[in-house]
Amino acid sequence: MRKLFILLFFSLIFVSCKNNVVSNIPEYIPDIQWSMKINRGILGAMICEVSDDNLYFYESKIIDGCSLYRLVCVDLNLRSYKWQSEFYSKLCEDKILLTDNYVFIDTEASLECYDKESGKLYCSLVFGNNPEEINKNRPYNCTTINYKEKYLLWSTWNDNKINDEGIVRINISNIDFKSMNKETLVVNPELVWIGIDIDDQDEHVYTWPIIKDGVIYFQTYRSWNNYKSKFVAVDIESGSVKWIYESEEMLGKGCNALFVQNDRLYSMEYEIGCYDLSTGKPIWEHHQTEDDLRKEICLGGLIYNYAGIFFYDNCIYYTTNEGSSTAATFGCDESLCTNIKCINATTGKHIWSYMPKDCGSLSTRPIVVDNKVFVLTMFDGLWVFNRKSGKVLGCDLNVMSGGMDNNAVWNGQVIYFDNNILTVIKP
Repeated sequence: MRKLFILLFFSLIFVSCKNNVVSNIPEYIPDIQWSMKINRGILGAMICEVSDDNLYFYESKIIDGCSLYRLVCVDLNLRSYKWQSEFYSKLCEDKILLTDNYVFIDTEASLECYDKESGKLYCSLVFGNNPEEINKNRPYNCTTINYKEKYLLWSTWNDNKINDEGIVRINISNIDFKSMNKETLVVNPELVWIGIDIDDQDEHVYTWPIIKDGVIYFQTYRSWNNYKSKFVAVDIESGSVKWIYESEEMLGKGCNALFVQNDRLYSMEYEIGCYDLSTGKPIWEHHQTEDDLRKEICLGGLIYNYAGIFFYDNCIYYTTNEGSSTAATFGCDESLCTNIKCINATTGKHIWSYMPKDCGSLSTRPIVVDNKVFVLTMFDGLWVFNRKSGKVLGCDLNVMSGGMDNNAVWNGQVIYFDNNILTVIKP
């Protein structure tokens, strides 16, 4: 199974072909409420977040062959820019960390703290007094998460062979950010949980942790060899481990793979699973062998998916890295190859799935509004489905996307990026 997904990723992730005609599929004409041009220098992932009628996302531009990035805030009511950060040469574009009052931007060397409402830059949080300390302590793989404006927590992965990697935290409740003016503040993270070292294979946290009711939940990653992934629940204040579940099949390299719904913890990555939030015991785990995948639809395969999933009415909607050449590559029937999927959250069972003709691999997040599922594909337009049956309601081939966006919902409207056009439509 793991070998299959490695081949799947490297052989299909860049495969796509723009369709000009889609047979027997009705044209979907978006009911555009408004749109605005943005600065999108690179047609890559567009990660956005909605908070208090504001939309936050990264813009980019290329100057003299160098890519520069900034965070911007758009007032969705006024339909215009509210503020823009300065440009940076390095940004972890795959996540925007919003708290009640602040926005934190990860530049790899520091966390830049901006006022959420005005966009004023308060300070740069630096995690050590020298490059070695900063590299050892810095957040890994966009894992930074906020807890009640009191702590910022993240995973570290420094490969220094000292076994000091794990989940760390800094206390921001006693920092008066608003009194600062572009200052540099050195903070030293403290370990909340430390991984173990077995046979020279360190235990890392690659997947983004999540928080609920004072507990941080995360999944560890081990190398392909000698591997076992752990699901761990740790009390944020005390650092005490509430439970650990070890999985033989789950990998722990799904980026934005974890989410909590009611009393269940879900992991959506190479394999998919559901766990009791209070004990960690599996409610279901769905494993498929290579033989299975030649006769049934693959339910895992969310490889390096930063955009995440969409939960609606006890259903999980997501996209995967299968593409149009999967069937020929692995010798299965074309009907089994899909990259837009819907499963039952209670059982993990397949409900419906689909793949547009000649579609490349996807890592975009579907959006569900008004019993419709909206999916931006990789250069194959905007597709709209009936959320229950999966019936194609139509497609708009004029929409241009890289198929790696998390999109958004605001006031019952769908927000997406059509190349360099921010678009808001009514379902």
